[in-house]
Amino acid sequence: MCLIPIADIEPVHRAPGVPVFNDSIEEGISARERVERILRAFVANDALPPVELAKQAGRYPFRLKAGLHRLYCSIAAGFTEIPAVKALDLKRSMPDLISKSSAETAPRTANPAVRVQAEARPLSQVLSR
Repeated sequence: MCLIPIADIEPVHRAPGVPVFNDSIEEGISARERVERILRAFVANDALPPVELAKQAGRYPFRLKAGLHRLYCSIAAGFTEIPAVKALDLKRSMPDLISKSSAETAPRTANPAVRVQAEARPLSQVLSR
């Protein structure tokens, strides 16, 4: 897991008529409950799962694969970085690894989920275990 500047993540564009926040059929909870759960975790300093990103070329080095609610709640809370992991690309045999780590960047976040992670390491180190 590593910290990624939110400004480096491509904004998510939903199809017309599809809301930014939606209900979770798997968990059986509403969009409102999902957002409230994330915001309560921020306030309680509870860890949340990292978002999943894919590397890409262009203006934004990363594209969100999973974690839209966590990303947009982090933006709303004013965070500038978010914990992230590399999403597996099953179409490629050896996916590129995200090499940026919190040790390589100055902390610019008040995200409680990040503070809980006392020792963030580059993803390549985590996957090599």
